[in-house]
Amino acid sequence: MSMPAVSWTVTGVGTSPIYACDHFQAPFNVGIGCTITGTATYSVQFTFDDIMANDFVAATATWFTASDFSAVTATKAASFTIPCRGLRLNVSASTGSVKFQVQQAGER
Repeated sequence: MSMPAVSWTVTGVGTSPIYACDHFQAPFNVGIGCTITGTATYSVQFTFDDIMANDFVAATATWFTASDFSAVTATKAASFTIPCRGLRLNVSASTGSVKFQVQQAGER
């Protein structure tokens, strides 16, 4: 089953909703694109925590920064291949907005 594509925009400083990855896909491939309007500094983060668990709290989860998306200040697209449970955009400075687009490859 292929995962649905999503597109979220974060205006100002903050985090996007969490994209739920299918960590059972093999190979694990996710396309990520971030488009800046104005100026911004952002990172894409991932977690191995079970984001579907009843006691999951994003603020206390363990988040790792994707190496290709650490403190980025320009529009960027890349693939992500680390099997994980969730991805999110974290905008740390902004006078505009960042559009976060995610698409995971998988079987149809």
